[in-house]
Amino acid sequence: MICNHFKVFLAILLIFSGSAAPNNISEISYASLQLHEEECLVPCEDIRDGGPGIDGIPAIDNPKFVSIDEGNKFWGDKHLVAGIYINGVAKAYPYGIMNWHEIVNDAFKDELYSLTYCPLTGSAILFERDQSIGGSTFGVSGMLHENNLIMYDRGTRTYWSQMLQTAIVGEKIGQKIPIFPIVETTWGAWKKLHPDTLILSRDTGYSRDYDRSPYGTYDTSSSIYFPSSYDASTLPYNLYHAKHKTVVIPTDNGEILAIPFEQLAKTSAPTFKYGNITYVTFFEKEESLAITYYVDKETNGNSFKKLNEIDPKTLLPLFEDENGNKWNFLGELAEGTNPDVALQQVPSYNAFWFAVTAFYPNANIYDGAGFQKYTDGKSLNQTFTGNVERPGSETLAVTFAFSIGVATIVLRIKRSKPRE
Repeated sequence: MICNHFKVFLAILLIFSGSAAPNNISEISYASLQLHEEECLVPCEDIRDGGPGIDGIPAIDNPKFVSIDEGNKFWGDKHLVAGIYINGVAKAYPYGIMNWHEIVNDAFKDELYSLTYCPLTGSAILFERDQSIGGSTFGVSGMLHENNLIMYDRGTRTYWSQMLQTAIVGEKIGQKIPIFPIVETTWGAWKKLHPDTLILSRDTGYSRDYDRSPYGTYDTSSSIYFPSSYDASTLPYNLYHAKHKTVVIPTDNGEILAIPFEQLAKTSAPTFKYGNITYVTFFEKEESLAITYYVDKETNGNSFKKLNEIDPKTLLPLFEDENGNKWNFLGELAEGTNPDVALQQVPSYNAFWFAVTAFYPNANIYDGAGFQKYTDGKSLNQTFTGNVERPGSETLAVTFAFSIGVATIVLRIKRSKPRE
């Protein structure tokens, strides 16, 4: 009952808080969700209605970007952003905007990507969408699994779990979608890393109060909005606060490495080996900055340490490997014998601790000395059958027009193509 009340409240909040001033008009297209018997990759009953409805949280499909100077007018240096650097182009996506839209369908020199962000699990993940979904776009389904964003691709209306990086309901069920490197950090640090960066414009085509989070103090509280398999009374769930940020590294063999920020803060450059691969994570607590790279034993040796020395290029600390080479946060050689060598960034993302352990209770958790595994975890090798809310045959277009403090609500029903 509490969850039902909350999702109604959240839907109303996300819709009505979009009007920040009189005479602003915002429109939301809401495709009705109807129950259909489906095959699911997770228990069907664990796919829950989050409240706003399909596209009730509107993805940004035609993003605009502005310069650093323009971005500085709105965003302070400590504001968190998701930073992406592809094909020589750097872009920043402020969480103040992502909180309201969750998906940006973007391109980097003709390569198609979608940046996805789930405020409830604190996870920003970058997906390629040319090969994986045939150049279509992702939208917000309005459904959740373990409190996490379920996307849908507009080509097949398949449901995709963001943190599983897998299609869980629909035509593409079971298909994995690769993730790409991303950097979560402060706006101030991202500008240092990429002084030529662009930043997502507030001119999104929607009226939202980007200076205020619709989730209030959720990021720091222990509250979790929707039912979850997270159990704060047992291991490994109770090792850290529910919202403790954790680096998540999916390995090639399907295992998950989880590196809590608390462990990163102890050494700031932990080097760890899993299987035949060695990694290092460069960490700067004040900038909420953690970037993981592959380690080449011949070039780097077996360990790194953080130096009390500032890189003149990035104005951030340098790191020294066992062979005496010095590296900056970009993975570039700042001082060493082979200037053409660079570290390769590992595709990873950050998420809240409760979400990491709910999805991956069998994760390999870094404790400062090595990895610990507490349970056997969950399997995606079986399917389930049950009723799941999917887009139906009607779309409700809702226009909210605000004038002199009095709201006029106009409802329009229009037909759209029925889901087959």
